Amino acid sequence: MTTFQELDARFGMEAPRQSQRIIRVANHPEFKETTSRSLIQGEGASVQSETITTTTNGKVHTSTYHVASGTHTSTSSAGRQARSKWIPRAARCN
Repeated sequence: MTTFQELDARFGMEAPRQSQRIIRVANHPEFKETTSRSLIQGEGASVQSETITTTTNGKVHTSTYHVASGTHTSTSSAGRQARSKWIPRAARCN
């Protein structure tokens, strides 16, 4: 297995992330996965949205999270989408 790392968008090499991995096994097709991450930053260190694109053996999967709306959208290589929404719990006071 071979792996490659790249800089994190916000923290550089203090928090490197895996950008590619290749697995080779005798008498089997090669497995290759490449991942890229993009951020849209707000004020200071806050993030407005994050998109992660993963390509596995030529098939692309995209995952996007929007902070303001709390929605996560995942799109498969076949174009199917799944959406979920994060709903925070109300604070409890005793």
